[in-house]
Amino acid sequence: MLWRLRRGLPIMRPWIAQYCYFSTEKMNSRNRIHYLRDFSRRLFWFLSPWLALIGGAIVLIPITTQMPGRSHEGPAPPLTDTELVLRGRLRSHVDQLAGHIGERNMRRYNALQEAARYIEEQLITAGYSVTSETYQVDDKPVRNLVAFLQTAIPTTTPRRTPRTRSISTL
Repeated sequence: MLWRLRRGLPIMRPWIAQYCYFSTEKMNSRNRIHYLRDFSRRLFWFLSPWLALIGGAIVLIPITTQMPGRSHEGPAPPLTDTELVLRGRLRSHVDQLAGHIGERNMRRYNALQEAARYIEEQLITAGYSVTSETYQVDDKPVRNLVAFLQTAIPTTTPRRTPRTRSISTL
């Protein structure tokens, strides 16, 4: 059978034969040593990139996904009065956007516009200056909201008096 595989099948290509050991002779110790040596070399060059990739992943994944700092242990500290008010406001915004308005995308265009109006009103109420950037998607106007916080800028800046040095000559 080994002889037939070496000599006759039309699907056998010469480059395949170099990776296979087909012989009509008995495998003696010298042939076996060469065969095992060639096999181990090919196996090494085939497996070494894969082993390097797997080894690199095993080493690098824990390093790159580690969070900085330490995790908090024990119960959370009680919320302050400001944090309680903030929690209530955040909950009302989430209820409005997720509960009342719901899913927002181009298939639910009216909900998308209602959410934009709600967010714009809330930002203006919070003291932000809001502008919108409008663009077209599926022949419908869609907008991005851009908010700027107005800070108090003094109208006149205090002038610094220039420092002068007197150079005295001896």
